[in-house]
Amino acid sequence: MKQIGAIENVKIGVYRIKKYPVTDAKTIQVLLLAILNLKEKAYYEIAELSSIPQVFPFEYNVSYEWLHDSELFTLSNFGGKIVLTAD
Repeated sequence: MKQIGAIENVKIGVYRIKKYPVTDAKTIQVLLLAILNLKEKAYYEIAELSSIPQVFPFEYNVSYEWLHDSELFTLSNFGGKIVLTAD
């Protein structure tokens, strides 16, 4: 992890996570499509999309409106919550 720059050494035996902020919409789309193609879950809650471990060390924000406006993603209602589904 240290070699790819995901963590940095603070002192001996102590490391800090170095997150990389992503703001480009196309890059976020690629990250979300990769998550969906893993098919580890049938759906993801919108709030959960920004903290999925598989996209470590990237940090990004996803809103309901952004997903709704995108033609790449399918939103569904599951258990009274709006979720992103893997088709």
